[in-house]
This record gives sequence, C-alpha cells and structure tokens, in this order.
Amino acid sequence: CGMVPAALDTGITFFALAFAAGLLHGFGADHALAMAAAMPDRPSWRAALGVGVKFGIGHSVAIVLLGLAPFALGLAIPADVWAGVERGLGALLVVLGATMLLRLAGARPTLHAHEHTHNPETESEEPHRHWHLHLVAHATEKPHASHAHPHGVWALGLVFGLGGVSALVPHLESLAPATLVLTGLAFAILFGLGVTTTMVAVALTIRGADRALAHKPALHKGVHAAVAIASVAVGLSMAVSLI
Repeated sequence: CGMVPAALDTGITFFALAFAAGLLHGFGADHALAMAAAMPDRPSWRAALGVGVKFGIGHSVAIVLLGLAPFALGLAIPADVWAGVERGLGALLVVLGATMLLRLAGARPTLHAHEHTHNPETESEEPHRHWHLHLVAHATEKPHASHAHPHGVWALGLVFGLGGVSALVPHLESLAPATLVLTGLAFAILFGLGVTTTMVAVALTIRGADRALAHKPALHKGVHAAVAIASVAVGLSMAVSLI
C-alpha cells in the first residue's frame, strides 16, 4: 500500500517538472522577441491575451506533433536537423527585427505578385507570375505600427515550437517505451501549457509597458527600435553560433 502514494508522488513531481520546464522555455529571448514583433500597436488587454494564447497554442501543437510522434514511431531525428532549425529561427528573428526597423522608418514591406508576359504581342504566351518585395511608405500609418496577420501569430508559434521540440527530447528519452505514448503525450501537453502560460505573461507585460509609454512617443519609438535591434542581434547570434 505504501507504494501507491510513492508512485503518485513521483507522477506529480514528473508532471510538475513538465509544466515548469515549459514555463522556463517560454522565457527564452527568441520567444519574447518574436512575441514583441507579433504584437499589434497599442494593443488592448484582450488583443495582447489573444496573441499570447495563439502563440502558445501554436508552439504546443508543434511540440506534440513533432516532439512526440517521432518517438512513438521509433524514429530518431539527427542533431544536425535541430541545429538547422535553430539557424532557421535565428534567420527569422533577423527578418522580424529588420521589418520592425523598416516600419519605424516609415516603410511597410509588402509582397505582391505580378502577372505579365515577356512578349505582349504574342497572344499564345502564358503570363508569368513573379513575386516582388516593395517598401511602401504610408503617411497615414504610425511608423511603429505592427501589422501581424491574425493567422500569422499561430504560424509564428508553430515555427518557434520547432525549437521547443529539442528541449523536450531529453525528457522523452527518460520515459520507458511501454509508457511513452500516454505519459509522453501528457508531458508534452503540460510542457506546452507551461509555455503558453509564459507567453500570456509576456504578452500582458508588453501590453502594460506599451500603455505606460503611450504618452511618451519618443521613448515609445526608442523602445521599439531597441527591441528590433535586439531581435536582429539575437537572431544573428543563433544563426552564427551554430555554423
């Protein structure tokens, strides 16, 4: 009978570790900077909460699908793959930071598709589609405004969740094969819940800071610039250190 409380205590400790590991993982600089880039300008508390929840859930989906599934199928993902993922996330942070800096300068990067033919006089020629990146200045927009697409936050969380998979792998490797699927799934879900909790806290903190600086436009813009530069610096550090 004494074995039951001990086993229960071990289980509670194990799953508390899962939640705590998710909390700590969410405090990574790359996640916080990505959240700052995804945050709309002058967000309401509800909007900030939505960004945190969407980012966290997207992150959790990646962890459950790509972290647990390979182990359940007996697949081993090479370390080089995770290193490549980290480099990709670093490059994405650089792009997010650079985009923020361009918006601060009053230019909004837009991607458009244009269809045309190389020889307009030839009616039989099929039109070709080319994508072009334009830097469009909008005098009516606030230069530091963010234009995160509603679905973009989910996708951003999903992408950064790939980096969370490598943090989850050591914990999954400690599980017995017989209990891997159910216990691993519970661990991954609690890990994701911990990440989501942190992302919500970060989002609400950003909202609070944004509100505090609402009547100080110069300082507000300076903070945005600092975040953008930090995003580029951290992204470059992630990409270069893994080469």
